[in-house]
Amino acid sequence: LCLRVLRCHHTRQRKRRRRRSGPHLRSCQYGEIIALCNLGQIALYEADYEAARDHLQQGLLIARDLKIPEQEGECELLLGEVALETGRPAEASKYLSRSLS
Repeated sequence: LCLRVLRCHHTRQRKRRRRRSGPHLRSCQYGEIIALCNLGQIALYEADYEAARDHLQQGLLIARDLKIPEQEGECELLLGEVALETGRPAEASKYLSRSLS
């Protein structure tokens, strides 16, 4: 009987944690996208194109996973700027056109 009560209590606690972690986890990941986008923008303005590309691609992956089109577009816009600055117009065109859709 005692084990059954403990198991029920543990199951209820786990369900509560899951309910709390869903939206909270999503908001943390959204904050991470914003931070990565900002870091990428700073690196772009400091002409550290490799770091900018890394930050922005990470942000883009998370934004796609979470299906947040606004942040996807922002990351793609900045990735297009990075591509332009590094002399890759075909890649820039791809990112910039996707950022508008």
